[in-house]
Amino acid sequence: MKNLLLPLLLLVSYAYAQPSYQFSSLDVNNGLSNNQVNSIYKDARGFMWFGTMSGLNRYDGYTFKTFRHSAEPGAINDDYITGIYPAPDNQLFIRTRNGDNFYNPVTEQFSDATVWLKKRGLSEYGITGLAQTGNHWWIAYGDARLYKTDSTGRTTSILLPDRANAAIADLQSEGENQLVILYLNGDVEKLDITRNKIIYRNTAIRKYIGKTPLALRIFIDDAKDMWVYMPGSDFGVAYLSRTDGKVKMLSSKTGALNNDIVNSIVEDDKHIIWIGTDHGGINLIDKNNNFKSRFLLNKEGDLKTLAENAVYALYKDNFGIIWCGTYKEA
Repeated sequence: MKNLLLPLLLLVSYAYAQPSYQFSSLDVNNGLSNNQVNSIYKDARGFMWFGTMSGLNRYDGYTFKTFRHSAEPGAINDDYITGIYPAPDNQLFIRTRNGDNFYNPVTEQFSDATVWLKKRGLSEYGITGLAQTGNHWWIAYGDARLYKTDSTGRTTSILLPDRANAAIADLQSEGENQLVILYLNGDVEKLDITRNKIIYRNTAIRKYIGKTPLALRIFIDDAKDMWVYMPGSDFGVAYLSRTDGKVKMLSSKTGALNNDIVNSIVEDDKHIIWIGTDHGGINLIDKNNNFKSRFLLNKEGDLKTLAENAVYALYKDNFGIIWCGTYKEA
């Protein structure tokens, strides 16, 4: 039996050809500041971080510490957390509805990210993607500007050929030597960071996008296949094969999903893809078994099932534990 802990939900049983999944909850009764979890991250010291609609929470495995906005110096600038990312010097880059922050783990204080960005000659607003490869951090803007920086403060502008004014939607690292760039029109590129050269380009998803979306995200699985989704929209998921470059659309229309609004995607240690949906719970996709799907849903009165069917965040940590954040506890 394998134990999997989730924030709001703890998955505990997962073993055989047809595994069973059991959940238990971490919620406001355990010290979480709010049951709506928007983002999840595990830092270099092993702390779990949960961004909620009412406070940023740090979890040590036993208790929560909550950081909230206040008039005190060094406080976070807003309680509604939208993203948590790694930053130089073991800091965290925290996104809120009221702007971006840096969290210093030594002082346990927050600072306005605009100051840090200005020192590196970067724009204060308009960031659409953040990623880390080794000791470098990548910052993308909606107008196709891409920058590389490090802990020394050295910042380099990266030229993206034929991408003038193309909006970057998301960034993901692929090992320490490649950066995957997703554009808002659905195009995908891979940048060899050792040579600053584009080594891969695929435009197959573009025809499925339609009108320009507000957001587009990408997940890269262990086989380096790509999964593109559109949070807040009934787009479903576009699966892009690394081997042949072809696209397979997964949706309720094809029977692969039970809900087409997708908020997050991760892969477990058995290479099953977990898709967090708006009201369809968690959709499990086995791409090695003809994309066969299963659905993990809340069952009223059963505390071992998913606490709520609106799943906002999924995160797999370095131990293979999958953490799940839901909209509100059922």
